[in-house]
Amino acid sequence: MTETTVADDIHTLAVDIDATFPNGTTVGAVGVASSAVVTIQGQGSSGVYVDTGANWTGTPDLSFYTITLDSPESEISGKVTFKSVSSDYSKISLVSIDM
Repeated sequence: MTETTVADDIHTLAVDIDATFPNGTTVGAVGVASSAVVTIQGQGSSGVYVDTGANWTGTPDLSFYTITLDSPESEISGKVTFKSVSSDYSKISLVSIDM
C-alpha cells in the first residue's frame, strides 16, 4: 500500500460537483481542498480531498468504486457506487445512488 499527500500552494485542489435529476433540476458546487491524500492498494485507489467532504474508495482489484460527498455548505451529500462489468475494466455499471 502506498500513500501520497498532495498539498501545493500554486495549484488548487478543486472538487467540482454537478448533478442533474430526472425532473431536470440541476445542482452544483465547488470546494477547495487544503490537501489530498491518495492511497494505492493493488490496482485500486482511495483518497480524500481534505476539508471538502469528498472522498472515494476503490477496491484493490478495481471491481468497485464508491464516491462519497458530504458538503453541508452546499447542501449536497450522498454516495455513488460503481461496479466493473468487464474483465478489462473498460465498462462500469452504476450500482447505487444514495442521497
